[in-house]
Amino acid sequence: MIVDNANAFTLAQLNAYLKAHGAKSKLVRGGGYYYFVDGDAHKWASDSVYVYRCVDLTPAQWLAEYRERQGSHDAREVEASKFAPLRRYRAEEGSARDGDKFFSKKAHDFVAMNSRSEASRWTLCYMSPSEFLRMAKSPPPGGSVEKLAGVDECLRKGEQFADIPYLKIENDGGGVAHVIGHEGRHRSIALRELGVRQMPVALLCVEGGAGPTIRWGRVRDASELPRVLKGQEDHVGYSIPFPESVVFPPPRSEVASPARAAYPRFAGERRL
Repeated sequence: MIVDNANAFTLAQLNAYLKAHGAKSKLVRGGGYYYFVDGDAHKWASDSVYVYRCVDLTPAQWLAEYRERQGSHDAREVEASKFAPLRRYRAEEGSARDGDKFFSKKAHDFVAMNSRSEASRWTLCYMSPSEFLRMAKSPPPGGSVEKLAGVDECLRKGEQFADIPYLKIENDGGGVAHVIGHEGRHRSIALRELGVRQMPVALLCVEGGAGPTIRWGRVRDASELPRVLKGQEDHVGYSIPFPESVVFPPPRSEVASPARAAYPRFAGERRL
């Protein structure tokens, strides 16, 4: 067995050392770097260590690299476990718009009131919590402990959220809309943990893009809308199909929109 401060050893010896010290992952050589595999390594934020030779670090330093990554992962798992008692609220598998029940009537009514006008730049759509999180920029490292705690407490008490998450978007006029602002990451994280499939999201189209500002009720053909929604800042590489408004769905030739019918606050309303 090699010692903690050894400076001459093989990769096989190093992996034996790590295993003897409790590591569940092992090292593999990449192209000019090393990375961990097996165990929880695939769940870590980073599994790579950028050194050219394994002897560039001592065995003790390699063990510290493993423990730092595993420790960060374990801390995230502990945070996620806070939501375990909430599993009783898990939505029925396959149910549509299962996120509605987590938001108060007041929250729904506020969005409805602000999006009824044909000239409104606000509307309501549905997407999965994971889609929302891909569209919003990444949270700061560690997130906001206070916000997560507030969301957690709200759900544990069986209370509903007072506001519906929203995305602020710009239309570039070339078939793409870009997210430039958001609110609701922590609620989305919680709903994702609860297995919610579709949650309500308000969209606000603002001026600033190269294309026209979307006035949802004045859209007369689906071709007037963007086809794709791209994520905010560091998530600009992510995109999803442009969400459909349930208030003023894109016109379809004599075909009633299932989205509008499924949202009871607008079902049966006559479009002016």
